Amino acid sequence: MKYLMLFLLLIPLASASIVINQVLYDPIATESGGEAVELKNTGSLAVDISGWVIATESSDADATIPNGAILQPGSTYLIADEGWDANKDDKSWRSADYEEKITLGNSDSGVALLANGTLIDAVGWGDVEGIEGSLYDGSPAVLVASGRSLLRILDTNDNSKDFTGSIADFQPGIPVPVTADVVITAPVIEISKSLNLAPEGVLSIRNNGASDVIIKLLFNDFACKNFTISKSAISLDGPSEFTIQPNSEHKSKVGLRIPANAVPGKYTSTLRVIISGS
Repeated sequence: MKYLMLFLLLIPLASASIVINQVLYDPIATESGGEAVELKNTGSLAVDISGWVIATESSDADATIPNGAILQPGSTYLIADEGWDANKDDKSWRSADYEEKITLGNSDSGVALLANGTLIDAVGWGDVEGIEGSLYDGSPAVLVASGRSLLRILDTNDNSKDFTGSIADFQPGIPVPVTADVVITAPVIEISKSLNLAPEGVLSIRNNGASDVIIKLLFNDFACKNFTISKSAISLDGPSEFTIQPNSEHKSKVGLRIPANAVPGKYTSTLRVIISGS
């Protein structure tokens, strides 16, 4: 009985580690078959999400996750509108883990994740007055342009702080949010000269396992408002695919070459870390 009670206590803690990581509510190609909601397990335990429900303005049970859905730590689970593979904006995106007809509003709307009727997470976008109260946390996130997604960068239970507009990214692998501050002052800009500002950061990946792992890094474009910096502007001080030995750590210095016509602001993107055995 003591062990059963401990297990029951761990269930809500594990469930709390599941968050809505990314929402594409207004795809470019089509409103039918192009929408998607990505979940992520931010905890250290695998979680059985069988029977969990996606609620929207259209339905309290717009999608129900099927039996056998186990979300491993750090991994994502992609729920997409029926017909996703044929209608998704980017054909290189991975197939959905589960497809069902879902309807996401393009403005003043939201989506919630529920487990046995208990609210796990929610994100809303647009004007708070037009959104059902259970479909957002804190204050809603900003509206994003067609084809862009809302991407989680924090977890403070306030959508306006936790989500930002980003270029949609549903590639395989473990998502790592990436941000870059681009600061441009008037004296620096000369039309006849190129501008070379390079924000830098260090990506650290450690292998705590007992065997070698092969790591592949896939970067996405950076976005700020309606301006995009191509992923080709990203520089690494080493290869994008490498092997990490057991109990070892790999660090990569990541830089961003800023184009001369960039607008100032906080640019957002995603990095997918694909892991496989050697």
